[in-house]
Amino acid sequence: MIEKFRKRIIRILLLAFAAVAVLVLLLFYFSHVQEDRESTFRLLNIRLFTADVSGKASMPAETPRFDPDRMADPSMGSGSYLRVYIAVETDGGSMEMLGPGKKDEDRLLQLVDRFFATQKTQGVLDSYQFAIMDRDDRLLVGFADISSLRTVERRRLAFSAMIAAVLFFLWWLAARKIADKLVQPLEEAEQKQEDFIMYAGHELKTPVTVMKTSLDLLEREQGKSKYLRYAQVENEKMKWLVNEILEFSKIRLQQADHPMAEMNLSSCLEGAALAFDAVAYEKGVNFDLQLEEDVCIIGDPKKLQRMAETLIENAIRHTAKGKTVCVSLETIKKQAVFSVRNEGKEIPPQEREKIFEKFYHGSYADEPAEIPQENSSGYTEKSSGGKNVSGQDNRIPEGNGHSAAGEAASQENNISEWKGYGANGEKVGHSTVEDAGSAHESHYGLGLAIAQAIASQHGTRITVSCQDGWNIFQVIFPALEKRG
Repeated sequence: MIEKFRKRIIRILLLAFAAVAVLVLLLFYFSHVQEDRESTFRLLNIRLFTADVSGKASMPAETPRFDPDRMADPSMGSGSYLRVYIAVETDGGSMEMLGPGKKDEDRLLQLVDRFFATQKTQGVLDSYQFAIMDRDDRLLVGFADISSLRTVERRRLAFSAMIAAVLFFLWWLAARKIADKLVQPLEEAEQKQEDFIMYAGHELKTPVTVMKTSLDLLEREQGKSKYLRYAQVENEKMKWLVNEILEFSKIRLQQADHPMAEMNLSSCLEGAALAFDAVAYEKGVNFDLQLEEDVCIIGDPKKLQRMAETLIENAIRHTAKGKTVCVSLETIKKQAVFSVRNEGKEIPPQEREKIFEKFYHGSYADEPAEIPQENSSGYTEKSSGGKNVSGQDNRIPEGNGHSAAGEAASQENNISEWKGYGANGEKVGHSTVEDAGSAHESHYGLGLAIAQAIASQHGTRITVSCQDGWNIFQVIFPALEKRG
């Protein structure tokens, strides 16, 4: 989030600079163009006033471009030159060229006719700038070839653009420094928040463990009780939450426990997906697994196993009975594309990034776990009436091996003992289907945040899109070449 804010600040600063730079550059360019045009018009008017219409004098082939200072002081030099032509109306009403224009009179007189056709006394036509004057009952047309001026203008514009590019680069460096300064308080606040969450998790772990032991001893001394069962279930939920907090802090603040190495992503995802096959069947959800074989990447099998299980569990949980969840892996243009798709309610566009924030609860947020209740038959059942979404009985005998505390303890073991698939096909992940089902029961808004943090550690990110009634979670990794 902070990184996005930093990039947004840099983008705003660069856009502001670019807008100002383009405006200044255009003003500079057009002001010089206008100045050249006005100088040329003044030069043409002066030549028209001083032209010898008797035809006895001849105009020089090259005429200095008008410059007020140079006209006042000829000693400053000839400056840059424009080729100026003068055409004068004869007694018979036709036009003829004066001076050097006689060498190419036919072509130049065609230009004069085009100047008259514009019905303007001055203007620019093609690469010529012209002025028309009525003097001594004769029409005079003066025009200059401004091709050289346009070449100078283009060079000036290119040089200005180069200067603007250099300044843009320097401003980009300055913008990064400014953005770093602006987000520094936010980074410090986030770091304090992360530290607080980590320290709170460590501090809560001991009292939660003591409370669990005390509740177990109390159950042995006083026997089973509905209210004692409530306390045990809430205690196990708290233990699960503490472990999730510690796991999230570990991923965000520390490096991976094991260095990245070559791994078989196909085997890793297969182990994660198969653990949820029975969970999908129990819920009445169609589970489609399409994994390309022997897709290898560089990564941490344990972390990627956790990420995949979170995405698959999330998809199943948000899929209604009779709908489909599809898990796929394929290689596209040397990239391993892992996708988890589910048919269901479309995730609102404004929530597709927020769902990866920790403890976020929106319209697509984690659903609260149901609280087991004890009935007269000695079974615990969910508060929904003892039926799961597929209509099966959710009642669980309260034996030592199937108590809520026992299930939660199994959940804790799952967190601390994640298994995965490495490059040699070694199994990682949930050891039993029951473990996957147990993990499906408790949600605190940390699962997707942990999954995104794992993806970030691997130099990628989880993207979310919705298309034709499908919610698509996708992760892309650089794929290694398959061995013969």
